[in-house]
Amino acid sequence: MQFSRKFRVRPGEVVELDRIDPDGRDEAFDKEVAEPMIRHYAERLRTLQYRLYAENTHSLLICLQAMDAGGKDGTIRHVLGYMNPQGCRVQAFKQPTAEERAHDFLWRAHRTAPAKGEVVISIVRTMRMCW
Repeated sequence: MQFSRKFRVRPGEVVELDRIDPDGRDEAFDKEVAEPMIRHYAERLRTLQYRLYAENTHSLLICLQAMDAGGKDGTIRHVLGYMNPQGCRVQAFKQPTAEERAHDFLWRAHRTAPAKGEVVISIVRTMRMCW
């Protein structure tokens, strides 16, 4: 199954959320089909991360934004858990400090941006907007 095609939304396309199963389950997609795919994509993720580090020309910033209990931690554990932790950093944003409030909105995000060859997972909790 090509997940990149299944979940792609093209510009101007109308998305009808009431027609999408929030559990993300596909009737033709069971555990026996999923396990080999997970192993394949886990190995692919490890290979790409190693290449990102070795080439040292690009970086990857993954932004997760959700309310409390919105699945941010589970995403890190289940998806990014296949990556080498030495090449990853998680940056959680909580209520801004006085210094952060004195700067523009993205100032603190720029300070934590990934270096070349690095993966940074940026977590923003949206239950209470801090700005």
